[in-house]
Amino acid sequence: MLVYGRPSAQRNAFSLIVEGLRIWRHRFPLASTWTILSAGQPHSNIDLGDGVVIKSMGKLSLKNYAYALGESSVGLSLMVSPHPSYPPLEMAHYGMWVITNKYENKDISLWHDNILSINDCSPENIANNLITLCQRIEADPMSGWEGKSHIEDYVSDAPLFPFIEELCELLQKSADF
Repeated sequence: MLVYGRPSAQRNAFSLIVEGLRIWRHRFPLASTWTILSAGQPHSNIDLGDGVVIKSMGKLSLKNYAYALGESSVGLSLMVSPHPSYPPLEMAHYGMWVITNKYENKDISLWHDNILSINDCSPENIANNLITLCQRIEADPMSGWEGKSHIEDYVSDAPLFPFIEELCELLQKSADF
């Protein structure tokens, strides 16, 4: 499991994430078999009880972040602002099941099948939804790869700037004068 939440950024609701994970650990019989990684900001590891620990990875390089995404099955990233909230999108596009929250008129669950946007950010509701997603992974570890993106070109091999060659030619011609 990968959580994104910076303890110093209130908009990431890190304390809600931790409390939700404490309840999840208590209620989910297989919690001790899961590894919980925390990305975004360095912090002390957090003992959730019974040997379950949130392991801080701090701020990651893109390579290490991609590796963490690729090794994780469930993601948790909350927002308490109208921030674009890229971590849940990145997690979902890496085949993870993701819990985030709705914020006023923003519901990114419309953008990918793997994103669950919750209305109720109570620790109990976070825990209940984590249990559901973890049970889904326990039943079918590859299920996250079946989800589809609903954002055209979010992940694409198409050239970012298809006009660049023409622009270079025009600049070269103007330099020749």
